[in-house]
Amino acid sequence: MNIFETRHFREFKVVLTVLGLWPPQPPLQRNCARVFVILAILSILTVKVIKFFKLIHDIDGAIECMPMIIVHLVSLTKYLNWIFNADKLKKIFIHIERDGETLEVSKDVEIMENWMNRIRTSSASYATSIFTILGMFFLAPAVPKILDIAVPLNESRPLVMLYQTEYFVDEEEYYVYILLHAYMSVSVSVVILVYFDVLLGTHVHHACAMFTILRSYLETIHLDICNASDSKKSEMLKRKIVHCIKIHRNTLEFADELEASYSTAWFIMLTLCTFVITLTGTVAVMKLDNPMEATKFVSFSLGNVCHLYYTTFKAQMIIEESEAVFYSVYFSDWYDFPPKYQRLLIPIMMRSKTPCSISAGSIFVLSMDLFSSAFMKLDNPMEATKLVSFSLGNICHLYYTTFQAQMIIEESEAVFYSVYFSDWYDFPPKYQRLLIPIMMRSKTPCSISAGSIFVLSMDLFSSSQYRHATKMNILKTRHFREFKVVLTLLGQWPSQSPLQRYCVRFIVLLAIFSILTPKIIKFFEVIRDIDQVIECLPMIILHFVTLTKYFNWIFNQEKVDNLILHIDRDGKALKLDRDVAIMEKWLQRIRNVSLSYSTAMFSILILYLASPGAPKLMDLINPLNESRKRIFLYQTEYFVDQEEYYVHILIHAYMTVPISVAVLVYFDNLVGTKVHHACAMFDILSTYLENINAGKISDAGSKEDYSRIHRNIVRCVNMHKNALKFSQDLEDSISSAWLLVLFFSLTIISITGTVTTTKFDQPNEAFKFMAFTIGAVFHLFYTSFQGQELIDQSERVFRAAYDSKWYNLPCSHQKLLSFLIMKSVTPSVITAGGMYILSLDTFSIVLKNAMSFFTVLTSMR
Repeated sequence: MNIFETRHFREFKVVLTVLGLWPPQPPLQRNCARVFVILAILSILTVKVIKFFKLIHDIDGAIECMPMIIVHLVSLTKYLNWIFNADKLKKIFIHIERDGETLEVSKDVEIMENWMNRIRTSSASYATSIFTILGMFFLAPAVPKILDIAVPLNESRPLVMLYQTEYFVDEEEYYVYILLHAYMSVSVSVVILVYFDVLLGTHVHHACAMFTILRSYLETIHLDICNASDSKKSEMLKRKIVHCIKIHRNTLEFADELEASYSTAWFIMLTLCTFVITLTGTVAVMKLDNPMEATKFVSFSLGNVCHLYYTTFKAQMIIEESEAVFYSVYFSDWYDFPPKYQRLLIPIMMRSKTPCSISAGSIFVLSMDLFSSAFMKLDNPMEATKLVSFSLGNICHLYYTTFQAQMIIEESEAVFYSVYFSDWYDFPPKYQRLLIPIMMRSKTPCSISAGSIFVLSMDLFSSSQYRHATKMNILKTRHFREFKVVLTLLGQWPSQSPLQRYCVRFIVLLAIFSILTPKIIKFFEVIRDIDQVIECLPMIILHFVTLTKYFNWIFNQEKVDNLILHIDRDGKALKLDRDVAIMEKWLQRIRNVSLSYSTAMFSILILYLASPGAPKLMDLINPLNESRKRIFLYQTEYFVDQEEYYVHILIHAYMTVPISVAVLVYFDNLVGTKVHHACAMFDILSTYLENINAGKISDAGSKEDYSRIHRNIVRCVNMHKNALKFSQDLEDSISSAWLLVLFFSLTIISITGTVTTTKFDQPNEAFKFMAFTIGAVFHLFYTSFQGQELIDQSERVFRAAYDSKWYNLPCSHQKLLSFLIMKSVTPSVITAGGMYILSLDTFSIVLKNAMSFFTVLTSMR
């Protein structure tokens, strides 16, 4: 089947060629089209942005300007995503063409054609809807003219502009030219918006078609072989299952390419879409006394809702179709297959339990759930505040009961890990088979449920909201040498002498408490003044976060030392150049990341510490009749005249605050270093799994071949157990501290954001607290990103095992891999108190909650 010759792709090719995005298009033609499109968007965007800055002090005018600016920014984002990901999109088109050429059975061709017809119909409906709404928007300027003819007045009605712009000409005189420019440029933007979504829908429908073809094979395997002889039946069965595995892997690869092509752009677009729907709705309400203007913005808002709905609906389809593969396997007659072929189906089922999806920046998964949650708003902040005390009581009650239920879940699940960490791979195959039912049953833990609907657990509690090389000495690498200096200065290096360690710890704790004490005294002095309390809290919380992290280091000193020794031992165990290269890659990566993080955090600290110098600088640049008021870094109580001892207080702050920030930064960098080490070990393991070479084993393979494969798999199992143990030790060493840190981060972002908004009339103060807010957000993002890295790399082990040619291995070796695959289904994670998993999802949730608290605090003022 030649997919590109179908009606849908023939029509689609015309539009993509006009936009300069069709892969086989000549370079000159493509580049000319791209220049024209970008100029059209920038020509209209420029005059809108100029108008926006002219109206920056008029909040109503600024809000009215923003929707159209955001629309063009969305359009520009989509178009630039097409350009920057041209190679990825070309691969996707090649993938589609190759898939079409492999469809030789009429049933497969029929399924593909059915899905192509579906996308043609849905895309035509979507394009018609959006262009109809665009037509309504374009008609708004014509309404006064029509009314002048239908219902004439003594004078002509005023002209209606499509939107506010600044061309630096008389807009009444050049009204027609401005309107023509708008009709041309807005049409280009909307065409990009529509056909970007239609292209996404086309790719999604292709993936869904391939999943449907796969399901049809899985559901009908028994029908294809029922009339064959036993030997032929066995061979046909194996061939069919292997064919299904290849289709599944090919479609998963396509889905991953699709996700990589759209993810970053969709993170930006989702943010902008939320803004534009909110703003156009606001403007429509503001314009209710002017029906013409209100209608224009209502149609605009409807268009954005349709746009968001269409894309989330398409993303939902790929989730549902990829999940359906699991049920197709389950409802096939697998129980009639020989055991060796049943085992071939297990990895397909396990992989299909995790559906394919399209995410927005790997934070939000595009789905119908996301579409509905995009419209949820904080309705009544004051009512929420009134019910806080009642809610806290219920939360404590819920926590106690779910904690008890969690205990029985964890203990029953522990049976699985006890079996997995035994030396099962050295048992004879017949005894290994005896262990499989225990493992499979213990994957479903014992639990206490609420009406057989909700399982009582901490999740429920939280969701209610091959050449040899020399041994590698990791601790002698550049990153660890630099890191050792800082940790020694903070009294946290394992090989440090006890006397030196205790002296350094005493100095660090003395410095933190010396600055924390006067701040707490000041806090209690102003306890009745809500404004000053809110202003005092951020720095107090900062030092509490520092103390939490530092005491976690001290109280978990043995665990931290063991982790560093584990890293050293892992490095010395690496004897292949390939393994060393992978480890060096991850070490270089964490070095770059930690340097960037440290530079960013200390730059923000310098901005914060520089704020007291702003008045002095302004007195030199723009002197007044009197000196400007001095700025204090924060409110404290030293029981002295602070104006007289201003310099001494400032010096004390400059000595102590950097110590607090250094503890914060290097605690995070140490966690990041350990996470990257775990990722490196998972990466090395995945490489081994991907390169298990079964191609040299014939049906009459030698014992040496089987022994070699067995040794490689056993080594992979040992590496996996070692990496899992390291990840679990890492989780144990920081989990409790991170629950407190996460709570403090949520509080500090909310409060500093509130203080910043209240200080807009004092730019110096606002700037100081804004730097504080940025630092807190950046700190939270960095740690959440490290947690996400660990999840992604540990999940890769499953995919590496699945993507290897395990189906060509002897049955005894397949059994060895099945244990590893079953364990790697659940990724390694770092949690905050066993309740919240540190990931980009958690980062987005904390930011969302911080904005909610920020709204409550602002409304209380």
